Amino acid sequence: LLGKKEYIARTRTNFKNIAGLFLEEIAESIAPDHALANGERVLSSVPSPDAMHALLSEKNFRRAFVTLCARSGMLAKQLALFPGLSESLLTDIENIIHEESPPTPRISSVHEWKVLEECKAAVRYILGNSDEQTLFRSLSEIASQTVSLLYKNERKKLRLPQSTRYCILGLGKLGGWEINFGSDLDVVVLFEAKRKSDAEKCEILAANIITACSRVTQSGKLYDIDARLRPEGRNAPLAVAGEQYIEYLHHRASLWERQSLTRARAIAGDEDFSVAIVRSIHNSVYTSPLPKGWTADILSMRRKTETRSRTSSPDFFDVKLGAGGMMDIEFAVQALQLAAGNRASSSTNMYELLEIHSRSTLHGPEMVVLKGNYHFLRRIETALRLGLDLQTHIIPSDSESLDYLARWSSLTSGKDLISRLRENTKETRSAFESILRSLA
Repeated sequence: LLGKKEYIARTRTNFKNIAGLFLEEIAESIAPDHALANGERVLSSVPSPDAMHALLSEKNFRRAFVTLCARSGMLAKQLALFPGLSESLLTDIENIIHEESPPTPRISSVHEWKVLEECKAAVRYILGNSDEQTLFRSLSEIASQTVSLLYKNERKKLRLPQSTRYCILGLGKLGGWEINFGSDLDVVVLFEAKRKSDAEKCEILAANIITACSRVTQSGKLYDIDARLRPEGRNAPLAVAGEQYIEYLHHRASLWERQSLTRARAIAGDEDFSVAIVRSIHNSVYTSPLPKGWTADILSMRRKTETRSRTSSPDFFDVKLGAGGMMDIEFAVQALQLAAGNRASSSTNMYELLEIHSRSTLHGPEMVVLKGNYHFLRRIETALRLGLDLQTHIIPSDSESLDYLARWSSLTSGKDLISRLRENTKETRSAFESILRSLA
């Protein structure tokens, strides 16, 4: 547990006094091998081992520490990479558990702030003080604050006049307050400028924000930004005039773009301009007539996204892109939102929308199935990222990883997990197709 590092006799004696109790906790954890390996990783990196061993002598702290090590390879990696973080985080667990919202970051330390706040969110989730929905909202709030801070800092550098208005839209899971660890941020950047020179600065501002997000530092990079959902995609300017964008939505936007905008929200910019933009988008998305054969188009688009998955074998599961994966559920909800028109819910959160539509007299039974399956698949996704520290949606095939993911999901074995995934994805695909047929 102490690794290969050399310690003075007193430190080794202190640890020896708690080693038996520590190993008992490890043996009782959901993943003893993970707890042992991750525990060694963290303990061998702490700057003040005696202080940590004193904390481990307390039963509640020892149990919490073992739980964190057993359930999160990602968290253990971060604590080992940043030794000062382990002491500040682990010695303040009680306050972290009850912290309601992250403090405002400073531009000089935004990378370190992001790492700390994400680790705090992980601690609250792993120790059972928040569920997946709360975890994703916390991570989305961290991302929103980060982008907003970078926007204000870069705008100040460029000296944009107050008459120039700006709005950064979050789409996808960022727009729905649902990003996970390591998620990309889907954004669209809009502006209103009176002079050509200010419009050019708006483009520079968008590029600077994306560069700042992707810049690699000792604490890693902030986020990968995906701005391809702007009009004309990757070949178009990063920042688009707001009036031009609304005109584009009314006359040229594809069904796919309308789907994506059902989850749009403003994450940074001028509040009055952002409110007006979101209102105009909502009106365009939900009041414009749907094209003939639109449900068949959604089904066709969904089939195409399946081909983007790196696996097509029935023995492997892609919980996002694969048949019956999370994208089936997201497409079903988006289709229901579009069909509702101006009666559609203003919420962009998938959990909330699933709850709303599950109470429908027309599609209620299918939506109840999709709601339960969405919860399950998002938990598996979190186990992959937070537990195994894998940036993937594909379920590993080795028995050790499968058993670990099963215990994360309160199942008994990897075989039970595979059986549940087969049942889950089959139910999801059936419900998705049933909903689209009824809307045709």
